[in-house]
Amino acid sequence: SLIHLEAAAKPYFGSDDRQDLDRIAMHEAGHLIVGLAGGLPAPTAIRLTVTGGEVHYPTVFAYTPETAQSRLSMFLAGRAAEILFCGGPSSGAGSGPRSDLAIATALAIETEVRWGFGETTLWSGLTPDRLDLAPEEVRHRIQARISAAEMEATGLLKRYERSCKNFAERLLRLRELNGMELKAILT
Repeated sequence: SLIHLEAAAKPYFGSDDRQDLDRIAMHEAGHLIVGLAGGLPAPTAIRLTVTGGEVHYPTVFAYTPETAQSRLSMFLAGRAAEILFCGGPSSGAGSGPRSDLAIATALAIETEVRWGFGETTLWSGLTPDRLDLAPEEVRHRIQARISAAEMEATGLLKRYERSCKNFAERLLRLRELNGMELKAILT
């Protein structure tokens, strides 16, 4: 029956709850808007998936302090968009070691203690899963980077609120944009 078919297919198509889909689309639109406003190259794809959503950016091979900060803000922008436009954050930004918060934490650590962009040029092999072993002042500097990036993302989302909401609506309708489709929208 149709009921059985829908039940069997549901794990492959993700949530059909409109609030969940609205939140996911807004989250992904937040990444896009903050990335573009922060001077990052346009993403190659953005989509809603069975597990949430994703935005694919070109690989960065060499960071500067500015590109690191822009990417950090972009990674935190989905959560910031949820807070601003959906009434609060969900667990989506922090679900697992490949989540936005995990990637942002790793990037903040690299920026602070590996790449010489922090208060010292001493290199450290500090990793996110060992952050609790870092000296308190290092943890505070890493948290300060993350907080500043989230504040930057929030400011950009407030400035480009209409664009963010328009793109989220478009993503809800189309579910995926890549290549020439995405380029046409962004130019």
